[in-house]
Order: sequence, then structure tokens, then C-alpha cells
Amino acid sequence: PGLRFGWALVKDPVIAERMKTVISDVAQNIADVQALQVTKLLQAVVTANGTEDDFFQWSRAILHGRFKSIEKLLSDSDDYSLASDFGSFLLIKCHTRVACASADDSLELCCQQQFTSVKLGTRLGSRYGYPASDGIIMMSTGDYQETFDAEFEKLKQLVGQ
Repeated sequence: PGLRFGWALVKDPVIAERMKTVISDVAQNIADVQALQVTKLLQAVVTANGTEDDFFQWSRAILHGRFKSIEKLLSDSDDYSLASDFGSFLLIKCHTRVACASADDSLELCCQQQFTSVKLGTRLGSRYGYPASDGIIMMSTGDYQETFDAEFEKLKQLVGQ
């Protein structure tokens, strides 16, 4: 229910044209009020492009700041490290098998159990092609600031700071 919208940066013009066709085909039954709201929102984003109110620069600055905070937190840890560059999702590598429910669990499952123990939601790295033996999980950093702040406190608890 409701309207979802997003954007994609596509280098290949053929793929961009195919995406435009699909979007055109599926966007035929949008309620007038929702279409107007999204149109106004997108117009504001486009109008602000290149100004001090640039949405993309603003959101990049927020995500970069969050990345730097997590990078600093994990930099002194023997148990965890970043396995990705910054973005709205971070890949975190676990180096120990702390809190494994079973000796047969992969390092990835042990890693996720460690994050779950402090109520941090993650996804298994194997969903994204990483071997379970690498101990990589994915964590979102693109939530509201209050949510990120609460999750960062949990991450500090996990890391022991």
C-alpha cells in the first residue's frame, strides 16, 4: 500500500531506457494526491541540486559522518573491523567466535549472534555473496538520526566502550 519511489544512477543508456519503460508501465495507477506529493518532493530535490541545500550532498555528509564514527569505534577493536567503504550499509567483519550458540556455527552466524545479543539487527554476508567462513555481516546506517544514535550506543556496548 502507498507509493514508493526512488532513483537510480545508471551508466548504460540501454539499461536506463529499459528501466524507464518498466517504470512507465508500472506507474499507471498512482493516486493523484500521492503523485502530486512525490512530484513536489522530486522537484524540490532537483531545484536544490548544486545549492547549499543539495539533498545528495546533505545525505552524503550524514552517511559519511556515521561511517567515520563507526570506523573510529572499530579501529581499536581486535574483534571487529570494517569490510566495506562508507554508504547506507556497512559490512562488518568479526574476527572471533564469541557467543556462538554451537561449535558447528559458521563465523558469520557467530558474528550475527554477537550483534543480536545487544539487539542490533544485521543481515548475513552470505546473502551478498561473501563466504560464511569470512564472518561478515551487513548493518544499515541509513535510518533516522535517533535510530542511528541508539544503534551506535549498542555497537559501543558490543565493542566494549
